[in-house]
Amino acid sequence: MSKRSQIALYSRRLGFTRLLEWLGTRRRIIVLTYHRIGDAEANPYDPGVFSATAEQFENQVAYLKKNFRILTLDELLDSAARPDSLREACFYLTFDDGYLDNYSLAFPILRAQGVQGTFFLPTSFIGTDRVPWWDGIAYVFRNSKQPTIHLDYPFEATYDTRGEHWRDELRRLLKQFKSPRTEQPARFLDQLQSACGVPLPERANLFMSWEQALEMRQAGMEMQSHAHSHEILSKLSAGAQFEELATSKRIVEERLGNGCRAICYPVGGAECFNQDTIDAARRAGYLCGFTYIGGLNTPGHIDLFRILRLSVEANQSFDRFRFNAAASAVSGRAVSL
Repeated sequence: MSKRSQIALYSRRLGFTRLLEWLGTRRRIIVLTYHRIGDAEANPYDPGVFSATAEQFENQVAYLKKNFRILTLDELLDSAARPDSLREACFYLTFDDGYLDNYSLAFPILRAQGVQGTFFLPTSFIGTDRVPWWDGIAYVFRNSKQPTIHLDYPFEATYDTRGEHWRDELRRLLKQFKSPRTEQPARFLDQLQSACGVPLPERANLFMSWEQALEMRQAGMEMQSHAHSHEILSKLSAGAQFEELATSKRIVEERLGNGCRAICYPVGGAECFNQDTIDAARRAGYLCGFTYIGGLNTPGHIDLFRILRLSVEANQSFDRFRFNAAASAVSGRAVSL
């Protein structure tokens, strides 16, 4: 058990977590980020995009629904226009990337509990058997023929592919690919395949179909944009960024009907989007933009095109999730989940 989970366990046993839930909460919108739902150990791709097992996710949603108000997208947008409409801490649930398990596992749980989730779709992947770059990189790394590999682009780095800390090494490798210095992604991928002696996977059944996305929208879920090709937008020209965002919005609305109002910037860290991105989003007709920058959102001070989120960490105990959710709501400060 991790040190954080131990602290959360003791907090529950001593009654401190219950005290946090009983105390009044600060006026904040706490946006949670999920990616994949399911068993990270049972897939050959990137384990880092798994946020919870189905059982963990079901317990988390039930807890949030019982103890807090969970907002819809309409309510989130309304809170920006009418800040006084919120009197307490509220949660908002988002899902990035449009994986098939969002449909098969997350969607039934949300529907059964009467909770809306917002799903951000990278439109060039939905309904296809394409493998995204992060899963492709993870697949090559995890199947490497070499125990260590050395890369020299965009900078020199050596990675241990088989040690006990291989997950940390994979995170470091993905960070190298996402670096602004990686201006030639194809060159990076070519040297990775050569170093590992493993080709990128050509196809896999990873993403939901448009028919499944439509079923989710008709059941009350929000299906919004995660750009078109999931490129890191800040690496693109202003014109290319607009094309990415406008194309995705058009496809979502053609496939699912009007109502594509929100964009979630791919990867979403502070270095992954810029003012050109925000200008392009406004020009394309979006009403808000979600980042992957940690923090809470204060009614009356929300920057609608820089909405902050908290990432839900995989393999955490329920005690830890409960403690961190309550602590964030009471303190008004971000506590990593």
